[in-house]
Amino acid sequence: MPIREPISYELSPRKLEVGEQWLTLTLENISDDEMTSVSVNLNTTNFVDLEVLGTGEFVPVMRPEEEVILTFKVRAQRTTDVYVILDGLKGGDPFYWESPYITLDIGAPIAEITSLFVLSEPYPYLTKDLTAECTIFGNEATTNLTVHFWVDTPSEESVDLGEVDVPSVKKGGFQTVRAEYITAEEGLHRFYAYLYDGINLLDRETDLIYVRKEE
Repeated sequence: MPIREPISYELSPRKLEVGEQWLTLTLENISDDEMTSVSVNLNTTNFVDLEVLGTGEFVPVMRPEEEVILTFKVRAQRTTDVYVILDGLKGGDPFYWESPYITLDIGAPIAEITSLFVLSEPYPYLTKDLTAECTIFGNEATTNLTVHFWVDTPSEESVDLGEVDVPSVKKGGFQTVRAEYITAEEGLHRFYAYLYDGINLLDRETDLIYVRKEE
């Protein structure tokens, strides 16, 4: 099992189907001290991609070299990272432990973004049009997709570029949608595309472009 002192840990399975699933967390105390009153929580890095259902677990005692097995129920949408937090006492002193991020591979969505590319002249200048072009691939045939475009400007303003309906996508087929933006600031711009099936987020992608003053 992976180790981050003073805990050895394993979360399984790492590959999930979309929907509600059970995860098994195995923990081992590899220190020389007894751990007591340990609260154990599974946390997600993105509540849209994965939701941990219910409350955490409580372990009264973890003796040295003792292993405990806990279960957590989750509602999974798409591949994301989770992490584990332990909070209790170790050798009578307050103890806090956090695992590294653990990637959960969640079954392929009905569609996904294959690319987001910001089109411009060779050098994008202020007050010029930029086109964010998003290409979608259909893992299944679908007719209810939308793409929501955003851009973060150098002044840290998030600009909503609107939501675009995606034409029907055949299984194994592609569709492309676009959003327009007129630059108003010099500096680095980050564009985002969020792919939705109804209210469910399927995928997201970003692209960066630097806008300069025209010489």
